[in-house]
Amino acid sequence: MMHFGILLFSLFQLAQADTHKEYWKNCPGPGCPARQEDNSGAAASREDKEVLKDKLDAIKREENKLHIEKEKLKEEIESIEKGEAKGVY
Repeated sequence: MMHFGILLFSLFQLAQADTHKEYWKNCPGPGCPARQEDNSGAAASREDKEVLKDKLDAIKREENKLHIEKEKLKEEIESIEKGEAKGVY
């Protein structure tokens, strides 16, 4: 159950990062990062895109690991319910 919490937290952070980026993209003030990015060129946005892709890939890998662990736990629970598991309950 804790792993699902970690997964949800990771997905929430990703969604929050997108919202935060949109906020700064539409920022009207002179000190906004979006306005500063215009001066740095497209290279910075490509780097940001690569960083976000890497983060997304890391989250997907973590999600896959959690899914595998979830399936193992389900199987263990089913075996305990059937009385097939050995050990102390």
